[in-house]
Amino acid sequence: MRTTKQESHQTSRGPDGLVVQVVLALISIALGLLLLLLPGIQVKTFCYVFCGAVIAAGIGSISVFFITQAYKRLHEYGFALGVLLLIMGCVGLLRAEAMVADFQGYLGFAALLSGVLMLQGTVQLRVLGNRLWIPDLVLTALCLIGSILVLADARPILKVIQGFAYWVLLLTGALSLVSLLFSSIGVYGEKKRTEKEEKARADQNQTGQEAAKPQEPATAQNPDQTEPPEQPAPVPEEPPEQRQ
Repeated sequence: MRTTKQESHQTSRGPDGLVVQVVLALISIALGLLLLLLPGIQVKTFCYVFCGAVIAAGIGSISVFFITQAYKRLHEYGFALGVLLLIMGCVGLLRAEAMVADFQGYLGFAALLSGVLMLQGTVQLRVLGNRLWIPDLVLTALCLIGSILVLADARPILKVIQGFAYWVLLLTGALSLVSLLFSSIGVYGEKKRTEKEEKARADQNQTGQEAAKPQEPATAQNPDQTEPPEQPAPVPEEPPEQRQ
């Protein structure tokens, strides 16, 4: 039992990856709304805000990695992801001018990153056999297609829809939250089902062990039952010669 608990503790995923995805989704929503509602904002100012948000997400990921003691579990990459985001944010601050020249490309890359994270949740739901993987796949496909169109610089679409890259960033953040909700529902349901099966298996094993125990004697099972009184031994008769 101790080994099982230890293995489940090591293999269970901590909340650090979930926190990073939620933070990235909220940042995408906030920045997308900012660009759509304030079209006169300078792109360079937005780049500084965006890089600052990425640095904050990196610091948050590193902090959560140590606060939740994720280093005690296997396959936890919250620290590595936090360092990556921290470096990317710092480099972006140093190369803000270059980011302005290819601003839509950076937005497309951010949307692509969210779409890839959503794709992992879709695959997870499919493996678990949860039906939510179908709508989650649709949401993931929309995010990936939109990010690819932005990265490919699809001129016909970008000219028809004004602020297409901003809409993609906003919708990617919103759909990421919906995808995280689907994944949480699927994983929680699978956890409950596994716990129920383990409980039923433990009850079955306990019943089998009780049935295999040897039955005790009736006197031990019924201590109140009294044994029949012992009959006195017969006295042997003397021969006639001894009587005279």
